[in-house]
Formats: sequence, C-alpha cells, structure tokens
Amino acid sequence: MGRFMDSSAINYEALVNGDSYCQLAPQRPKVGDPYLPAVLVLSPFSDAPGTTAPVDLRGNAWLLTQYGAPEPTFQVSNNRQLFGLNTLSYIKTSPQNQELLYTSGNNLALAATDSLCVEYWFYEANGNYASTASPVHFNFYGQTAGAPVFTSKIGLATFSNGGKVSAFYGSTYDSGTPSLPFSYGQWNYVALQWVGSTSMLYVYLNGTLIQTINASAFSGLGYAQGCLTIGNGFGTSGPSALFCDFSWAQLRVTKANRYPGGATIPVPTAPFPNY
Repeated sequence: MGRFMDSSAINYEALVNGDSYCQLAPQRPKVGDPYLPAVLVLSPFSDAPGTTAPVDLRGNAWLLTQYGAPEPTFQVSNNRQLFGLNTLSYIKTSPQNQELLYTSGNNLALAATDSLCVEYWFYEANGNYASTASPVHFNFYGQTAGAPVFTSKIGLATFSNGGKVSAFYGSTYDSGTPSLPFSYGQWNYVALQWVGSTSMLYVYLNGTLIQTINASAFSGLGYAQGCLTIGNGFGTSGPSALFCDFSWAQLRVTKANRYPGGATIPVPTAPFPNY
C-alpha cells in the first residue's frame, strides 16, 4: 500500500503545482531572460528551408545585399540543425561574388557608453574549402537609410589558418593569439562582450574567455541608428570573397553587460528564450 499514491493526493499535487493529473513531480517554472527588455536582435534562424529573409523575434527585418554575380548563398537550411532547429547557411563556391545579410530597424541605437553583447553559434566546415579566411561573422555598424555605412564598428571573425577566433574594433583586428582554437565540423558557441564604460572587449569561445582587449583608443559606438551585418561588404576583396561553407544559429544581441569579464560563462543548452 505504501508504494501507491491515491488519486486525491495526485489531484492535490496537480492543484497546488499546476501539473497535469498524472504527473507526480511538480513542474518547475520556466526561467526566462532577465535582460529581455535590452535584447535588440533575437534571430533563431530556424525558418523554413530556403528562407533568405529570416524572422527576427525583436521586430528587425533582415535584408540581403548582393555583390558581383550573386550566388544562392545565405539561406536557412535543415542540413545542420542545432537544438533540433534549422540554421542559417552560407556556402560560397566563387571567389568573385558575395552577399551581405543585414538588419534594418530603428531599435538598434547605441550611446557611446552603452555595452553590447553578441552571442551565437557557428559551424565551419573542415578546411573551409582550403581558403585562408572566413566570412566576417558579424559587424555592428552605424547605419543610414538603405545599406550599412562602414564606419566605426565592432565585430568578430574566424580564420581557418589555425582555426582562430579574432575580435576587431574600428579597423583594428586584435593581434593576440587566442589560447583556445575552435574546432571545424562542429557547432561552436561564441560571445563578444563590449563594455562601453571601460572600452573593454571580452571574447568567449565555448564558455571560456579567450581574448581580453583594451580598446580605449576606439571612438566607441554612439549610433543614433545601428545595423548588424553578417558577411562582408568590401567588394570582392577581403575574407568574404573566399570560398567557404558556414552556418549560424541562435543569434542574440543585447544592449547590456551580460558577461563582465569572468573567466567562464555558461554554454546554452537550448534556444535563447523570448520571454
């Protein structure tokens, strides 16, 4: 008899905890994002395969600019899923052509002293088609009407020559060598934390702090309107002009200091919440 719980006890548990009738263990409340009001961009890239204008849960529109003889590069694909969801694919087979995916909206304004945190997952195919560089993962630019203006910016890129992640600010790439290279052929989680009050950049790879950069000479952001770009927009030269096979997932941009320089941060185990 002691091994069984009568139906009245189960109903009482359900009443108190909000669980279903047959669930003996109470449900735990969902844990949302305490920084959600400060989230500027939240793009899971989990749309239907073939989508070239992914939905952003914070109301931004993703637009596509093409250079040269365009290829069908940026599109959502189910070939590399993360957390059981589709992801954004960028496969480039011609060095002359490239595309730039960018947001267009009015909610990306930043003051000069604001902090900015950019997080996402990326997957780079082994060998990166034997090129020496990858597309720029993201840039955060000033923006006027139409396409982005390439002025003061912060961003992150990877280089297949040794598999390194490198942050940049303005036109300056960090010259240090990260202590933890990323791995090809698998999903990697990265986070770049810009702390506006101290002009410090912190770069995390798979939960570990790999770069700390004093960017005090950088003029800062201070945009009346901002724009996030994926890819590159410098004609047919530079990293984006090379062959590559890349995927992105779960992009989140927050106007906040989520990770103030700690040695490690938690690696997400589920999609970023929108609550």
